[in-house]
Amino acid sequence: MLCTECKQMHGVDFPCGGVSFTMPDKKKYKIIYDRINCIGAGSCVISYPERWVMNNVDDKADLINGTQVSAHTFEVEFSEEELEKFLESAQVCPVNVIHVFEVETGKKLI
Repeated sequence: MLCTECKQMHGVDFPCGGVSFTMPDKKKYKIIYDRINCIGAGSCVISYPERWVMNNVDDKADLINGTQVSAHTFEVEFSEEELEKFLESAQVCPVNVIHVFEVETGKKLI
Protein backbone atom coordinates (compact mmCIF):
# COMPACT_ATOMS: atom_id res chain seq x y z
CA MET A 1 0.00 0.00 0.00
CA LEU A 2 1.23 3.49 -0.78
CA CYS A 3 1.46 5.57 2.40
CA THR A 4 0.07 9.08 1.95
CA GLU A 5 2.42 10.33 4.70
CA CYS A 6 5.87 9.23 3.41
CA LYS A 7 4.90 8.13 -0.15
CA GLN A 8 6.52 4.72 0.37
CA MET A 9 5.08 1.24 -0.09
CA HIS A 10 4.11 -0.56 3.14
CA GLY A 11 2.39 -3.78 4.08
CA VAL A 12 -0.28 -3.67 6.77
CA ASP A 13 1.74 -1.56 9.23
CA PHE A 14 3.09 1.94 8.75
CA PRO A 15 6.60 2.22 10.30
CA CYS A 16 6.77 5.90 9.38
CA GLY A 17 3.81 6.74 11.58
CA GLY A 18 1.45 7.26 8.65
CA VAL A 19 -2.07 5.96 8.99
CA SER A 20 -3.64 6.26 5.56
CA PHE A 21 -2.86 4.88 2.17
CA THR A 22 -3.86 4.85 -1.45
CA MET A 23 -3.52 2.01 -3.90
CA PRO A 24 -0.81 2.68 -6.50
CA ASP A 25 -2.08 3.26 -10.02
CA LYS A 26 -1.79 0.27 -12.29
CA LYS A 27 0.06 0.70 -15.54
CA LYS A 28 -2.09 1.12 -18.60
CA TYR A 29 -1.27 -0.34 -21.99
CA LYS A 30 -2.69 0.02 -25.47
CA ILE A 31 -3.09 -2.28 -28.45
CA ILE A 32 -2.83 -0.72 -31.88
CA TYR A 33 -4.13 -3.14 -34.47
CA ASP A 34 -3.45 -2.57 -38.19
CA ARG A 35 -6.44 -4.59 -39.38
CA ILE A 36 -6.03 -3.98 -43.14
CA ASN A 37 -2.79 -5.96 -43.16
CA CYS A 38 -4.20 -8.91 -41.21
CA ILE A 39 -3.98 -12.12 -43.25
CA GLY A 40 -6.55 -14.01 -41.18
CA ALA A 41 -4.22 -16.64 -39.73
CA GLY A 42 -6.22 -16.57 -36.49
CA SER A 43 -3.21 -16.98 -34.19
CA CYS A 44 -4.37 -14.08 -32.03
CA VAL A 45 -7.81 -15.66 -31.67
CA ILE A 46 -6.30 -18.94 -30.53
CA SER A 47 -4.00 -17.23 -28.03
CA TYR A 48 -6.60 -14.84 -26.54
CA PRO A 49 -10.17 -15.70 -27.61
CA GLU A 50 -11.64 -13.38 -24.96
CA ARG A 51 -10.35 -10.37 -26.94
CA TRP A 52 -10.03 -11.56 -30.56
CA VAL A 53 -12.61 -13.12 -32.87
CA MET A 54 -12.55 -14.03 -36.55
CA ASN A 55 -14.83 -11.99 -38.79
CA ASN A 56 -16.88 -14.30 -41.01
CA VAL A 57 -17.30 -11.64 -43.70
CA ASP A 58 -13.66 -10.94 -44.58
CA ASP A 59 -11.84 -13.68 -42.62
CA LYS A 60 -9.76 -11.18 -40.62
CA ALA A 61 -9.50 -10.89 -36.85
CA ASP A 62 -11.60 -8.35 -34.96
CA LEU A 63 -10.41 -6.80 -31.70
CA ILE A 64 -13.24 -7.22 -29.20
CA ASN A 65 -14.15 -3.83 -27.65
CA GLY A 66 -11.62 -2.11 -29.89
CA THR A 67 -12.23 1.46 -31.03
CA GLN A 68 -11.73 2.34 -34.68
CA VAL A 69 -9.31 5.29 -34.76
CA SER A 70 -8.74 5.44 -38.52
CA ALA A 71 -9.99 3.65 -41.62
CA HIS A 72 -8.04 0.48 -40.83
CA THR A 73 -6.66 0.91 -37.32
CA PHE A 74 -8.24 -0.16 -34.04
CA GLU A 75 -7.13 0.50 -30.47
CA VAL A 76 -8.00 -0.66 -26.99
CA GLU A 77 -6.55 0.31 -23.61
CA PHE A 78 -6.08 -2.33 -20.95
CA SER A 79 -4.37 -2.91 -17.61
CA GLU A 80 -1.61 -5.20 -16.36
CA GLU A 81 -4.01 -8.09 -15.85
CA GLU A 82 -4.28 -8.55 -19.62
CA LEU A 83 -0.71 -7.69 -20.57
CA GLU A 84 0.63 -11.24 -20.81
CA LYS A 85 -2.23 -12.43 -23.05
CA PHE A 86 -2.06 -9.38 -25.33
CA LEU A 87 1.73 -9.72 -25.62
CA GLU A 88 1.26 -13.35 -26.60
CA SER A 89 -1.34 -12.49 -29.24
CA ALA A 90 1.02 -9.89 -30.72
CA GLN A 91 3.99 -12.28 -30.68
CA VAL A 92 2.14 -15.04 -32.53
CA CYS A 93 0.86 -12.76 -35.28
CA PRO A 94 2.72 -13.86 -38.43
CA VAL A 95 2.50 -10.43 -40.06
CA ASN A 96 3.13 -8.25 -36.96
CA VAL A 97 0.00 -6.11 -37.20
CA ILE A 98 -0.67 -6.12 -33.43
CA HIS A 99 1.39 -3.62 -31.46
CA VAL A 100 1.52 -3.15 -27.67
CA PHE A 101 2.43 0.20 -26.08
CA GLU A 102 2.73 1.58 -22.55
CA VAL A 103 0.22 4.43 -22.38
CA GLU A 104 2.15 6.68 -19.98
CA THR A 105 5.53 6.52 -21.72
CA GLY A 106 4.50 5.63 -25.27
CA LYS A 107 7.14 2.88 -25.21
CA LYS A 108 6.48 0.17 -27.77
CA LEU A 109 6.70 -3.29 -26.23
CA ILE A 110 5.92 -5.19 -29.44
